[in-house]
Amino acid sequence: MVSLDVARTAGSWGSLPLALISASGDQPAIARHRQIAAVSARGRHAVAPTDDHDPHLAEPALVLRHIRQIGRQGKPVMRARPGRLEKRCGG
Repeated sequence: MVSLDVARTAGSWGSLPLALISASGDQPAIARHRQIAAVSARGRHAVAPTDDHDPHLAEPALVLRHIRQIGRQGKPVMRARPGRLEKRCGG
């Protein structure tokens, strides 16, 4: 997990797709997650209707909905140049 200090130090994350989902029972985490999401122009924050520490397990449909929303937002932020991945992987 990215800490708020790391997010602030990094400055703006531009248009990096970012979704944070918080459990409803943890108010300090909710506030922190909202601030982290605000670092990106495409940052989103949602509060799951569960106080379970693992909202991805308790509310998988909510997580899937946010993943799909990010996928529908359009063009990718970065693209690998041809041959670049192969060089990194030794291929």
